[in-house]
Amino acid sequence: MPPNIRDFRASQVLSDLNARPEIINPRMLEAAAVSAEHLTGDPDWDAFLRKVQSRIDDEQRILDDFAGKVWQCPNGDVYMSFKSEYWVHKGRMDAMKELIAIPRDLTDARKTVSTN
Repeated sequence: MPPNIRDFRASQVLSDLNARPEIINPRMLEAAAVSAEHLTGDPDWDAFLRKVQSRIDDEQRILDDFAGKVWQCPNGDVYMSFKSEYWVHKGRMDAMKELIAIPRDLTDARKTVSTN
């Protein structure tokens, strides 16, 4: 069945929403849970940590997707491409996990310096 005017209008609304990220920002909608050991008590740092945690969760979903696809590779070239992409995303996720510990370390160091 060919598309009708209702389908066209629905696609226009979706493309308008995608063109204006301030209307719907999926990163802002999903509030990622940051472990208590990383929270600083500072609202700015904690907002930063939630954003980083959201990206860590995104990278984990991508890695999980790669784990399912790697067994479906038709040839060695595609396998090597998946392998390369996997390590790129794994490296990003590991770097962000290291990044998430920095704000707590900074605030603890500031408290130590201010008490001395």
